[in-house]
Amino acid sequence: MRRLRTQRDRLRAEANQPLHTAYQEARRIIAAAEAEAEAIRSAAAPATRPADEAPDDESASPGSPAPGERRRRPRWVRNLRMLAILLLALAGTELLRTHVAEPYTVAQTSMEPHINEGDRLVVNKLAFRTGDPSRGDVVVFDSADVPGSAGAPETTLVKRVIGLPGEVVQALDGHVVIDGEVIDDPWSDGKATAAFGPTRVPDGMVYVLGDNRGLSVDSRTFGSVPIDSLIGRVEAIIWPAPRVGRV
Repeated sequence: MRRLRTQRDRLRAEANQPLHTAYQEARRIIAAAEAEAEAIRSAAAPATRPADEAPDDESASPGSPAPGERRRRPRWVRNLRMLAILLLALAGTELLRTHVAEPYTVAQTSMEPHINEGDRLVVNKLAFRTGDPSRGDVVVFDSADVPGSAGAPETTLVKRVIGLPGEVVQALDGHVVIDGEVIDDPWSDGKATAAFGPTRVPDGMVYVLGDNRGLSVDSRTFGSVPIDSLIGRVEAIIWPAPRVGRV
């Protein structure tokens, strides 16, 4: 029996290795894109100089740009560069798209203004195979996999994790309260959240809300979402170009 278990574990590890390799490569590409965007932003910022220090005119050649101007590029150019790198991460193999990262187009307005209807997202499908959801994660799941949505049309939803397993979630006086404490809630953009709860999040589940609280159908309606039903975590917006970047 021990030998069979050892062989099974070895085969499972060998089968998962290509997935983990592809996942690490996708993360590397995204990290490289972020680093490049930050380098461009830093280069575009004007250099600071003490007020009593005169500029060194001798070091500047005729026609050279002013300090901080040499690599200045419009924001949409930086976004397109990041978009190109992210698309490379998705174009590698069918294995990558099926098991690791896949594009997804938003069909709702419930996450505005942070994620808009029509935005194209990268969904990391390995996120919850290798770790647990965290508060603030943007997740994708099918409503058909949520027990409280029985009878509703099957729809793929994108929401934000607010409550974690075992926590008591509610809204009081316009604020989201977890275990009796008002949480930092930058995702609501300062807008009041209508009162609900208190609700205890069952083990193995998360409580999700849309950022656009007034127009979102979420855990307030269909209850907590099983972690096992989460398709993945949204990593970035890859289209349209002006909105490319991390979520």
